[in-house]
Amino acid sequence: MSSPSDSVSSRARSRISERMQGWLASVSVPRYITYVTVIACALAVLYWGVLASDRYVSEARIVMPRSEVSSAPSLDLGSLITSAVGGGRSDQLLLRDFLLSVDNLNRLDKALDLRGHYSDTQRDILSRMWSKDVPQEWFYRYFLSRVSIDYDDYAGVLVIHAQAYDPKTAQAIGAMLVDEGERYALMQDLKTRRNQLLRFLAPQAPAIADLDFQIAAAEKRIAEERANPATPGSVSPTKLSVYQAPTLPEYPLEPRRIYNIAIFILVALVIAGIVRLLAAIVREHKD
Repeated sequence: MSSPSDSVSSRARSRISERMQGWLASVSVPRYITYVTVIACALAVLYWGVLASDRYVSEARIVMPRSEVSSAPSLDLGSLITSAVGGGRSDQLLLRDFLLSVDNLNRLDKALDLRGHYSDTQRDILSRMWSKDVPQEWFYRYFLSRVSIDYDDYAGVLVIHAQAYDPKTAQAIGAMLVDEGERYALMQDLKTRRNQLLRFLAPQAPAIADLDFQIAAAEKRIAEERANPATPGSVSPTKLSVYQAPTLPEYPLEPRRIYNIAIFILVALVIAGIVRLLAAIVREHKD
């Protein structure tokens, strides 16, 4: 036996169904869908074909060399003092996280005014930041959409891609990321060697004291370089291997105009086809 509430719900669904069928009967759905699809595709062609701002992509490839430190009991302490920092997958991913951190973004912004560059009102409104004063979280999210660092499992290297609205800025971003990577590699090398030596020597040992002095000197030099940034790429080579220096792009690879237009039109046609099919099913159900 059905309750009064079930009866009311059934009548409500019946009214909704009748209204939907009446709307489908009064509107030519296929023609309506065709108009919307054509307009949407035309807007996509206009934006990606004409209005979208060019973005240049600078590429660099870096890697932290693998350590040759031995763990044998007869370890030569001299090898610890001159060994390189480990370059396994975990080391590369830690370097990647450091380069894409919020702290590093703030250093890049201070040196290159990334907020001003990415919010330039001369660029199209859909690809740029809406304002130079957006919250830090939005700025960081936008930065991650323009700068990527991928780990190549096969080659064991980090591949940096930096996008900007002009070639020099794209190269400058890549160069500063490489600089910060070199500083990170230097500090990791010194700290790793110190930790290894502490396994065999007392903290007061001359070799430990020498490394402490080197660490303090490196930290001071890095602080001075960050406080007074010189031309990107001016840091002396350290423990970081730069397989490819940041390139100066000559052609804007982004946005991928033809690809984006083709994908948009394909998706729009699929959606239009699905809506047409649903409309046909509803009309057949009414009949």
